[in-house]
Amino acid sequence: QSRSWKDHHRRVCKDLPYFLSSTPDHQQQLDSLLVAQLVAKHLASDEGRGAIVRYFQGSSAKSSVDDLENPLRALFTLQPAERISSPPLPLQPNLLAATPKAAIDHLFSSIQNNHFSVVTTYLHPVAHAIFPLASRAFNHSCLPNASPSYRYEKGLIWQDVRALRDIEVDEEITISYIDPASPLSSRQSTLRHTYGFECACPRCQMQASVPSTAALSPQNDLAKSEGTLREWVFGEDPPVVSPAAASLLPVTNATIKDVPPTLLPFVRDYEYLPALSSRFSDIAHSANPKLYLALSTGLTLLAMYLVIYPRHHPLIGLHCLELAKVVWNVGIVSPTEEAKCAPMAGKLLDLARSTMVVSLPSSGFEGEDGSSPWKDLQNLEALLGIDVKD
Repeated sequence: QSRSWKDHHRRVCKDLPYFLSSTPDHQQQLDSLLVAQLVAKHLASDEGRGAIVRYFQGSSAKSSVDDLENPLRALFTLQPAERISSPPLPLQPNLLAATPKAAIDHLFSSIQNNHFSVVTTYLHPVAHAIFPLASRAFNHSCLPNASPSYRYEKGLIWQDVRALRDIEVDEEITISYIDPASPLSSRQSTLRHTYGFECACPRCQMQASVPSTAALSPQNDLAKSEGTLREWVFGEDPPVVSPAAASLLPVTNATIKDVPPTLLPFVRDYEYLPALSSRFSDIAHSANPKLYLALSTGLTLLAMYLVIYPRHHPLIGLHCLELAKVVWNVGIVSPTEEAKCAPMAGKLLDLARSTMVVSLPSSGFEGEDGSSPWKDLQNLEALLGIDVKD
């Protein structure tokens, strides 16, 4: 706190309450606070402002590895978004007046175009951060072959980019700037307005080719359609009974010709996904969950995730872990089901571990209570008597 006060907070603190009360949009609050802190820390001195003035008067803006030695200079040489007008900032009026408006606008638009959402190992967002190397190195795909993860060490936030599958020689490494599970129209709009490009990845092309007339079946046919979805993804051996659960493959590379006609609504816009996720959450938090409902709904959600995400995406591992907890809980509250539940939960934990070991760091940000998916996994494996050899 003392270091933050000296670095920037003393120049922001006084105007912060009014700013927060007058700026209700949470995203704008985060972006404005980040810009305000950068200005307060780096541009408050005559030397800092002089460097910025010289920068905008035509000094070299060439991007190189040397830029990374100076975080501010690195940020200024990143590609800005098309939107350049910054929102109000909670700064001392004299500092705000003395700072070139072009510099503030450039900072804001660069942050808009390059910020990453720092997430815990549960994938809960905790901060925004700029990682210049990643901004320069990785393009976007809604069907990525890599994914960023985060850890906190020695007072710094570190970003690791992990391969989600084998990557061919000369194949471009891509990450997803946004959640691939968002509807196609939402993804396209966000990428266009925030990052300034139209996405034409295989996923977007496949979804765009689905007829607009495709719609979910009436409610009384939904259970049949969900069964078709599970059969298409898992075949005759769902992961709770298959001995090869850990070798489960996704269908993310499916083309429009591969998708059964009755499942076109499931892959067109993913609008069905939030309702399915909510239904599973209700079952997971029920005091007396039923095994059939827990399995059918949980496996349907897993099937959807395997349609949307690469096989080793961390969300797939987290969902398998959560489904294992639910199945284990069914065995606890319903002793007659215990004999079935223990081996099923064990197979789901195998699948969770095989996924998490690829994409989820064991030393990442933990929950506020010190919890983490790895601790949950190890605790449940111990309860089931599973001996894991690293």
